[in-house]
Amino acid sequence: MQVPYKEEPASGRHMQVPSIEGRKGAVVVSSVLGGSAALLFFTSRQVGSVEMLLLARLIVGLSSGLITTVIPMYLTEIAPLSIRGAMGVLCPLGLTVGVIIAQILGLKQILGTIETWHYLLSLYVLLILISAIALPFLPESPKYLYVVRGEEEKGISELSRLRGVPADKLHDELDDLCQVNKTDSEAKESWTIVSIARAPNLRLPLLLVCALQAGQQFSGINAVFYYSVSIFENAGLSHDGSQYASIGAGGVNLLIGIISIPLVNYYSRRGLALWSCATAAFFLIMLCICITYIAPAKFWGHSIIAQHMSGGSTSEQARVWSIDQ
Repeated sequence: MQVPYKEEPASGRHMQVPSIEGRKGAVVVSSVLGGSAALLFFTSRQVGSVEMLLLARLIVGLSSGLITTVIPMYLTEIAPLSIRGAMGVLCPLGLTVGVIIAQILGLKQILGTIETWHYLLSLYVLLILISAIALPFLPESPKYLYVVRGEEEKGISELSRLRGVPADKLHDELDDLCQVNKTDSEAKESWTIVSIARAPNLRLPLLLVCALQAGQQFSGINAVFYYSVSIFENAGLSHDGSQYASIGAGGVNLLIGIISIPLVNYYSRRGLALWSCATAAFFLIMLCICITYIAPAKFWGHSIIAQHMSGGSTSEQARVWSIDQ
C-alpha cells in the first residue's frame, strides 16, 4: 500500500483560528478534528461505508491544514531569536518523518493489506493522544498573549518562564514584542487576506510566497509519492523492490529536511530559496526525461534478452535492434 505525501495549504479560516482560539487552542481544535477523522477511518471498513471514508479524508484535510499553519507559527514565536529560523523548519521535517514512517508501515508485511488498511489510516491517533498529554504543560505563545490578547504582563511572564531568566534580562525579545505591538496598534484596521492583498508594500512578498507554495504543489511531489511504486515497477523492479525504492525516495526527502535545519541559520533565505528552485527545476526535468524513456528502454532491453535466450545470431540481433529503434 502506497501512502502519499500531502501537505494541505492554509486557508483563510485556518489563519483566523490561531488568533481567536490561541496557538494552543488551535492545536486542540486540530486534534479534535484529527481524532474524529481517525475514528471514521477505523470504522469505515467495519460498516463498509465509502461515504465515511470520504468524510474522514475531508476532516483530516482540515485538521492537517490547520496544524501545518499553527505549528510553525507557534514554534517561531516561542523560539529564541538565534534559532528561530531552524525552529520553523521542524514542522516540514516532521512531515517528512511521517511520510517515511507511513511508507514503512504500508508494506504488505506490516499493515499494507486488505485486512489491516484501516489500522494504517487511523494509527496517527496515537500521536494525537501523546500531544494531548503534553499540551497542558506547554506555554501559550508570549507573542499571542502580548500582542493579540493585549495581556502584556501575562505575555512577559510566559516569556520569562520559557527562557528561565528574569524579565529584566530579556531586553531584545521584549523590544521586539513592543515593536510588533506598536505596529499592530497603529494599524487602522485588523489584517485580513483582502487587506494584505491590497497593501502595496506587501503585494510583492505575498505574490512570491504564494508562487513558491503553488510551485511546490505543482512540482509533482504528490504524484511522485502517489505513483512511485508503479514508476519503479516500470523501471524493472519487482513490486517488493519498488516499495523499498519508494521508501528510499522518502529517506532522501527526510535527509534534505535534516540538512536544511542548520542551513537556514547560516545562509540567507533568498539564496536558499533560489538554490532550492534551481535544483528542483533540474531534477524535475531529469525525472520527466527518465519517466518518458523508461517504457521504451524496458521494451528494447526485453527484446535483446529474448533474442539471446532464443540463440539468435549477431545479424539477427542487429535486425531486432533495428525493429526496436
